[in-house]
Amino acid sequence: MASDGQIIAEIAAPPEELQACWAQMPEIEQYNVSPAEGEYQRCALTPRGGIDLRPHIFMLARERGWYLRELTRSRHSLEDIYVRITRPNEEEEG
Repeated sequence: MASDGQIIAEIAAPPEELQACWAQMPEIEQYNVSPAEGEYQRCALTPRGGIDLRPHIFMLARERGWYLRELTRSRHSLEDIYVRITRPNEEEEG
């Protein structure tokens, strides 16, 4: 379940530039960019293979002069974990 977590970053940058960056990073499996408060964009990033994206995001923001307001790893709630563990496998259903 650790590899399923997302990284949430709020960055003051043009959304088109953020989307282009995320699309080019092989470490990112999926991404979503949505408006946040003010000029910030909220980026939900799913890493590929459990990589910790936070150092990559920090360095990118620093190199491009973007303001970084939030950089966190989302945690699974107990409910999420319970549902994941108790859900039958597709193989068991067949």
